[in-house]
Amino acid sequence: SNVVVGIALFEIFHDVQYLAIVWIYNRKRVDRARHVGPFMRFLFRRSGLMIGLYVGMVFAYGYVKLLADRIDQETVQRSLFGFITASTFLHFYFDGFIWKVREKTVREGLGLEGGRSENHNPARIPGWLVHGLKWSLLVVPVSLLGFLQWRGSAPTLDQSYNLMAAAPGSWYAHHKLGIALESRGRIEEAISQYRQALQLNPDAVDAHNRLGTALESQGRLDEAVAHYREALHFRPDLSEAQINLGIVLRSQGKLDEAINCFRQAVQVKPTSAEAYVNLGIALESQGNPDEAIAQYRQALQLKPTFVEAHNNLGLALASQGRLDEAIAQYRQALELSPRYVEAYDNLGVALASEGKLEEAISQFRQALQLKPDSPEAHNNLGIALASQGRLDEAINQFRLALQARPAFAEA
Repeated sequence: SNVVVGIALFEIFHDVQYLAIVWIYNRKRVDRARHVGPFMRFLFRRSGLMIGLYVGMVFAYGYVKLLADRIDQETVQRSLFGFITASTFLHFYFDGFIWKVREKTVREGLGLEGGRSENHNPARIPGWLVHGLKWSLLVVPVSLLGFLQWRGSAPTLDQSYNLMAAAPGSWYAHHKLGIALESRGRIEEAISQYRQALQLNPDAVDAHNRLGTALESQGRLDEAVAHYREALHFRPDLSEAQINLGIVLRSQGKLDEAINCFRQAVQVKPTSAEAYVNLGIALESQGNPDEAIAQYRQALQLKPTFVEAHNNLGLALASQGRLDEAIAQYRQALELSPRYVEAYDNLGVALASEGKLEEAISQFRQALQLKPDSPEAHNNLGIALASQGRLDEAINQFRLALQARPAFAEA
């Protein structure tokens, strides 16, 4: 009476049946020693241990997707996704092109009598050409669809509206529309869509998490915290929600709770460079620069191109007076991201602390070229100019800092 259970059982029986057929087929191929490589001969020999290994390989393949979800490194994720995609295509290739019971070799492999003679191809068309033509039936239309989409399909927002129109009662349709709206800065509309998604499916973890980020962007921190906690209630191992919750708690000054969130994020996803960086920021705010430095270095081991980690490591090193090391980190961040304003500003501060005022001024001016309304850069430039006795220029920079942020006490 339960359709979902029925479908699940059907899939299980189908998979067991399919894998059993594959085993029987290859066992008979090994017995006949026809075109069998060393690995196939090893795996499909008569042994109960090999059956166990075969089943274990099947389960191991099933965990590849879970492994991909837990890895932050984009290259590894793409490689695993490519492996899954390629193996899926190969599965259908063997289903559609190989399992032809009318073929003599297939019937022999399955232990069936009769079948078409192997000399059924009087024209003697090469096998690779036959398979290539068959593959073209899939590759050509898929390539055409991909090209048409690349040339300009409906924008994401239109696609989301179309999806919701087609399935108005789908929480997922509202969720996707919310994401599209949020990406375009239409936060209130996005919040409305996330709420509608949650009305339809209160357990939708992703909708809770996305609603939290939208509310956080509007400064509605208590509401954001509530939704992050709700997401974690349904899925405690969602590191993204742990990180988001920790960031809000840190901004509220609740450092112990924030650190606990980041530590849990690291525990459930040890490969998350973002979790280590945020943990480092919280520890540094708590007055633990040594431990913060260790977290930043761990993040950079996982993700050497993480510019924020280089910048934050530089700040932590500078706070300990290790200016040369800090400068090296800022320069590394700028090499990776030449438009990273904060790194220019921090590099300028470190250079000024070493008495290299001209170099520092150059960095502050570079920051202001990229972000003319940066109060920090104007203020730091003013301090450097004042140190050179260029007081009128310094005063002008302090005024510009106050124009950008009237409550900027340092200026």
